[in-house]
Amino acid sequence: MDRGKFYSNGHEYFNDILPKYVPNKDFIDENFPPTYNTIKALDSLGKNYIKPHFFHNPPIMQSLDYKFKTPSEIFNGKSYFLFKDKIEANDALQGELGNCYLISIISAMAQRLDLIEEAFCSRNVNKDGFYQIYFYDTDCKKKLMFVDHYFPYTKINGNLIPLGVKPHSEEIWVMILEKAYAKYEGGYANIYGGTIMDELFWLTGCFCQEIDLNKSKFAWRNLVLCCQKKYIICCKSNQGFGSHSYLSKNNIANSHAYSILAADEFEGVKLLMLRNPWGDTEWKGDFSDYSNKWTPQLEKYFNFGIAKGENGIFFISFEDFMKEFKNIIICYC
Repeated sequence: MDRGKFYSNGHEYFNDILPKYVPNKDFIDENFPPTYNTIKALDSLGKNYIKPHFFHNPPIMQSLDYKFKTPSEIFNGKSYFLFKDKIEANDALQGELGNCYLISIISAMAQRLDLIEEAFCSRNVNKDGFYQIYFYDTDCKKKLMFVDHYFPYTKINGNLIPLGVKPHSEEIWVMILEKAYAKYEGGYANIYGGTIMDELFWLTGCFCQEIDLNKSKFAWRNLVLCCQKKYIICCKSNQGFGSHSYLSKNNIANSHAYSILAADEFEGVKLLMLRNPWGDTEWKGDFSDYSNKWTPQLEKYFNFGIAKGENGIFFISFEDFMKEFKNIIICYC
């Protein structure tokens, strides 16, 4: 186990030594323990609000019934993995928290195995629940943080469901990454709403750019080149009315973050492949799953099978994209 400088708490201090760690016993992070204060972003006394590093929307989190679960409880005693099979965009499924921006980033990063590997010091399940994540602090230095394996669940309509990211296929890497960011920001309440830009740098340490589609002459060719270079790209939909529950006539969620997984052109047809971090609720217009715009040639060229089914992944024409979305955020990594 590495003994570098460990990031102990996102707001107070650094530790130069490992936390108290007892082998063969579940590790509990005393600086981010499985308590109500951790959910609500309160200090250890439960009195003072912990201010996050980055801008976030005011959290919509009332008093709630909660329970922290370990992976053994989540997967009902079955074997689980840090990474299972291949890493893919659909590993990231947004939970009850309004952190679509973060899940969209993770989903886009899943196409770059090198970036995921760089974020994880831990590479396998630790039976004691001790995990280590790399991140880039506001001083641009790469640092190391530890987290435990207790994940918050909340009771809604009598059922316990994940407060944060939903578990996927007996693997926990996205849950660990989300928890590390929640720790950095001082609590789960503090990661409601985000800018994408700050979080992209936090995870990659690379230069990021936000482009307003209404104010710039953003060229289609530039987007294609960025996708070919496998840069991390996310986008935000139009403001619309109300909350995320409001959908446009073609099923795009209001003021919502999506991942851009690909952009390409064939026989004059310009298409983007997007993913909704919910893992469902897809575009219903031209070139959607059941659109009559698809020809056998287009299906083959764009690998249409990736998007088939209600998995959150869909194709949309560049023309429709420009109508439905207000900006693009590119991480040049």
